[in-house]
Amino acid sequence: MRLQTVAVQTEGDRGFTVPMGDWLRGPLREMFEDLLYSRDLLMGLEINQKAMRQAFQEHPEGRSNREWSLWIFLSLALWEHTHYKKWLGGS
Repeated sequence: MRLQTVAVQTEGDRGFTVPMGDWLRGPLREMFEDLLYSRDLLMGLEINQKAMRQAFQEHPEGRSNREWSLWIFLSLALWEHTHYKKWLGGS
């Protein structure tokens, strides 16, 4: 029992990995396209649509891994859609 306790203590916290890449290639793909492809601004800041589309297209093709960068944009777009306009006094 003592050896097992020592082994557990030395391994540390491993946590878990969120399958963001798989989600962006699958169930979140349409949401990403709907929320980000049709706009030029996000939270009042200009979006480089060419770079956004290139990054999003390269990800599922496996040419680059941009899952966390893409997730940041999707999160901001969802937050803006849900909260930002209400905060500004819009509908």
